Amino acid sequence: MKKKLFLLITFALSLLAKEYKYLNTNQKELIELKKIQVKAAARKSKFSLITPLNVSASRSYNSSANSNDTSITTKYGITFNQDIFKFGGLYFAYKYADENQKLNQLNLNIQNDNLYLSLIKNIINIRINKLKKRQSEFKIENREYEIKQYREKYISGEIDISMLNNSILSRNSLHNTILQINNTISTLEYELKKLSSLDEQEITLPKFKKIEKKKYIQDNYILAKSLQESSVANYQHLATLSNYYPKISINASYGLQSYNNGTDDTLFSSDYTNQNYYSYGFSLSLPLDYANTFNTLEDTKVQYLQSKIDILESKIKISNNYNKYISNIKYYEDKIALSMQNVQMYKEMIELTQSEVNGGFKLKEDLLTIQNSKKVEELNIEIEKLNIKLELALAYYSILAIEKVNLSKTIKQEFYND
Repeated sequence: MKKKLFLLITFALSLLAKEYKYLNTNQKELIELKKIQVKAAARKSKFSLITPLNVSASRSYNSSANSNDTSITTKYGITFNQDIFKFGGLYFAYKYADENQKLNQLNLNIQNDNLYLSLIKNIINIRINKLKKRQSEFKIENREYEIKQYREKYISGEIDISMLNNSILSRNSLHNTILQINNTISTLEYELKKLSSLDEQEITLPKFKKIEKKKYIQDNYILAKSLQESSVANYQHLATLSNYYPKISINASYGLQSYNNGTDDTLFSSDYTNQNYYSYGFSLSLPLDYANTFNTLEDTKVQYLQSKIDILESKIKISNNYNKYISNIKYYEDKIALSMQNVQMYKEMIELTQSEVNGGFKLKEDLLTIQNSKKVEELNIEIEKLNIKLELALAYYSILAIEKVNLSKTIKQEFYND
């Protein structure tokens, strides 16, 4: 039953994971290597609390100045010295390593999400610029119709040259806009190739949903990082403080020593001796570093207090970011509503103009101009939808995936009770 429950939870968490499926193979491999690096660094930090065994071996030759007598001394030994009590220092040092690992993992998650967000932003911006290019093409067609009409009216003397000239300048400006858009698209596609082996049109963007304020704040990367940094600073201060308390250590040694008073280095020498030796015990020590104790502890204490202030600042920043996020979406939704009204207006104008063209009262170019204007507004709607998707993506990649980080329960509780 427990195994089934575990598999169910694992499957549920996998559904909530942030995928990076469109990254190229190299980027995915780098992500995995960095994960391994973080875990290895954490293990190294935690095991650094255990003192290694020291193995030694020596061999010395001694010769008397007054005679030809020589002696050979050979020693092999193992020594061990381990702190076992530091008034909580060992626990705080371990907790510091543990919390620092969580912080490093969190920073790695942030890097990965920002990397994938760059890919999504490139795709959205490529698509927005392609839509703007199509808009410019429709506007150029309208300028061409306008230039044709103005040229005929100028020749007949109905208008002066300024109206025709302004229309030509407007068309040329639109051509320059297309050149700029093409250059922007090329740059974005170049950046996309650094991240993905797929072309923009081969990638299907995920569907993002609007995030509620409570979740946006509680699971935000900015706050999570501030909370975790505060926990790290706290245990660092406590571990540093314990360095100035008394500590108890155990020590032990074991070895083999042989002595041969002569040149015949064999077991059968008459002056050959071989003996084992060992020792064990404990020691109590207290550092008295009056010059640096106060400054060192004050420095770590200030770092911890600063981290607490950073948490408060993070809450304010995240709340403002959320308000801006909602405001931006509302702005794009209002623009969509306005464009939809314009599309409806152009539909009515197209019906009216079509009947007048059929009756010979309007030129066909008038109808084509209105149809192009309607297409421009329809493309506006698509552009604003992409802008909304970008806002949703920015919010989505600014919060934690549930299975990605295990923040300190203490700091999470501290925040949620605030």
